[in-house]
Amino acid sequence: MAKEVCLRSILVWMILVSASRALAFPSEICATAAGFSAACAKVGATCGNLFLPMLTKTIGLQYTLAVLAGVSVLGYFIPTKLGAGLTSLKEDI
Repeated sequence: MAKEVCLRSILVWMILVSASRALAFPSEICATAAGFSAACAKVGATCGNLFLPMLTKTIGLQYTLAVLAGVSVLGYFIPTKLGAGLTSLKEDI
């Protein structure tokens, strides 16, 4: 039961983040960044498979999950803060 609730919460979070990104950036920049984003996701998945087991052994599972949560929060707020400056790029395109 708790696992299902956790998975549903993650799914809702992913939907909300995706919707906010579509509103934060102009369409041209979103389209241009799609391939770069996919490439970064592949690099991140590879690094995660290589380094997360070492990090978990070093600092423990609880702190590893806290680090991952912190990175996720930064990944949400940093582009939102930069989004206001990206509207000026639309004029250059």
